[in-house]
Amino acid sequence: KTIAAVASRVMDINQFLIDVLKVEEVPHNGTATPPTSPQRQGYVFAGWDRILSNVTAPMVVTARYALPTAPMLTVADATAKPGDTVTLDVSITNNPGLLGAILTYNFDPALTLTAAEAGPALDPLDVSFSPYGTPFTAFCDGITEAADTDGVMMRLTFTVPKDAAVGQSFAITASHHLGDVVDSALKDVELIMVSG
Repeated sequence: KTIAAVASRVMDINQFLIDVLKVEEVPHNGTATPPTSPQRQGYVFAGWDRILSNVTAPMVVTARYALPTAPMLTVADATAKPGDTVTLDVSITNNPGLLGAILTYNFDPALTLTAAEAGPALDPLDVSFSPYGTPFTAFCDGITEAADTDGVMMRLTFTVPKDAAVGQSFAITASHHLGDVVDSALKDVELIMVSG
């Protein structure tokens, strides 16, 4: 059984134009290959709105964009061989000054999360983690001082399954709920999430 996956991009919501960038037939439970990241003048490409692995039904995948000044959390991409251990940086840009955050990471259950550590962009916050499984949660809390620098917030280390196929990809996504991320004035911060 094959599933069609369509990657599209909204060009201008006022003009209601949609460019179809690619149509791909994907085996059931397979992974779609995204086209080259589309550019949009005045915006930063912020990833795709859906996970492209484990495709089980027809789907439309849309490019997401953010203003260049929006706070953005990015999970790095990496390439590894079957059985390898790989460390991914989770970075923030345009940091508005975080006083607290609850960040949830979902990852392909074939991966094994073996380590997690706070990066320098979270200084001076206290950081704790849930048990290493999917979903995985990081709790970041500042009592008097906000973390206001851009850079690496966390490093997540995974082991790739020994039986992974060449070219196989594994999705790792970051998310948060309204009210889970606040600045030093205790105002909600919406982070644009770009997942590896």
